Amino acid sequence: MAKKRSPYTFISSLSDAGRRTIRNEKEIFDELALLCTSPGYIHAIAYIAFRDNIIGIKEELSAQDFAKMHSWDRLLRSEFVTLLGLMIKGPISYGLPDPASLKRSVDDSYRLLNELHNAMEQARGPHDFREPIFYSGESAYSFQLREFAVAKYAKDNSWLRAHRGFSIEEARNVVHALTVAHNLQMTVVVNLLEDKGSEDLTLLDAFLVDSKQVAEMTGYPIEKVSTVLAFFTRFDGEKNERFRSVHDFNVMSGTPLLKRDGDLYALFSHQALEHSLYDSPYYWMASDRDYKDAAMENRGLFAESFVKNRMARVFGANRVWQGVKVRDAAGNDVTDIDILALFGNRAVVVQAKSKKLTLLARRGDTEALVADFKSAVQHAYDQGLNAANALISPAATFHAEDDRQIAIPTMEEIFPICVLSEPYPALAFQVKWFLHNEKHDVIRPPIVTDIFAVDAMTEMLDSPLWFLSYIHRRSGYFDRLHVPDELSALSLHLKTNLWIPEEITFAHSGDEVSCELDAAMTVRREGIPGKRTPTGFSRDSRDR
Repeated sequence: MAKKRSPYTFISSLSDAGRRTIRNEKEIFDELALLCTSPGYIHAIAYIAFRDNIIGIKEELSAQDFAKMHSWDRLLRSEFVTLLGLMIKGPISYGLPDPASLKRSVDDSYRLLNELHNAMEQARGPHDFREPIFYSGESAYSFQLREFAVAKYAKDNSWLRAHRGFSIEEARNVVHALTVAHNLQMTVVVNLLEDKGSEDLTLLDAFLVDSKQVAEMTGYPIEKVSTVLAFFTRFDGEKNERFRSVHDFNVMSGTPLLKRDGDLYALFSHQALEHSLYDSPYYWMASDRDYKDAAMENRGLFAESFVKNRMARVFGANRVWQGVKVRDAAGNDVTDIDILALFGNRAVVVQAKSKKLTLLARRGDTEALVADFKSAVQHAYDQGLNAANALISPAATFHAEDDRQIAIPTMEEIFPICVLSEPYPALAFQVKWFLHNEKHDVIRPPIVTDIFAVDAMTEMLDSPLWFLSYIHRRSGYFDRLHVPDELSALSLHLKTNLWIPEEITFAHSGDEVSCELDAAMTVRREGIPGKRTPTGFSRDSRDR
């Protein structure tokens, strides 16, 4: 999980003199493109991937192991995939450069990307959100992307089998096996390289995985494995010609694998591959005119079902409802609630959306950015607010999917939560700028997040009291606590019980606070030895 460079950095540390010497983004991007297409650059890619994308584990996974993933001197996935996208603009040369040339290529890659970031900061106007969007980091763990893809596309399996030749479960299994095989290959090659002289040193072999090994691990025919991998692999001859700036469409985002000789595939980023598994199938189906509407509907149903299942894990299935109809005294439908959870005299009102940030918004078009936010967040909040007001109205009635009326107690607190099913870059940053919300004695300020943070929240706070205590604190600090994402806020709560004294009017935390949560979630979901609960959070000793 790669995160760094808080989007709340408004002022560059460069002096005025330094600002005048910064080149524009296009000059830097073009020089970076020349570097990435230089002979043997793929070996620099391998070194950078090893340095920035690989975590070494000893006996147990620890928070310290994740510290490098939050370092400011490592590359984000967006930056790393930029290098991949530029590399394929020219023919890939596999010849090994001399050590000095290889080191220079690596150093120049970091230098130019850092210069590009500074140039973007310098050019940033009051309504330019390109920089926080590009450098926002990841909101999802790799294992979440991999596993949630199955539920996301489960209703689309008939289409996938008919048009792609595999089910989403088969795609997930192949992708997972490829990452496991890569980890094994990495261990073998790194051990071998320790015995070689520097003139023979290359890490490229550590990133080459044989698809026959994937077939053995999954039990699928090699043809099935090849069929799956083909849809995540850069097409032969693809030169990424539309990729002319970091904000343009980059084919390596959707097809991050490179095909080498025979059955070998180059995998440089697990995160990029599993992100594509979660994201790309929708675009395959959206290109089918006869199926795109069904694909969109299924995506919306997935978001609601996912949140319902996670809320039921906390509150119990008998206290959680999906698709609740809200009616006035005359029996007319006035609004609906995607997910309603009740516990005592408190209610959680969830509106789930499956909206994404469009390419036009990523490029800095303010109107597109605002329009995307309205569709993804503001409409969800407004709908949730209407439902929350109805919960405190004696005239409104609430009806489950089977039309049975739900008994509503006198509400003491109502918590609106807006949940997105897609990674949404710089979401917390945009909420501070764009969200129009109302203050109310009973209706708490909203929590705006995604299904990945909801998953972590309900995993770590798996009882009603734990969960309600957190969202009470979190919503109460809506205006005072500034974090890059909701995982950072959750991490603060697990470590410190999320307490901000009244005299502090502004509190900010970077994402490095998430290291222990990163480790605990990985231990729980990947079965790796280590602590299952961050230090500081009082839990049953069985979790230790």
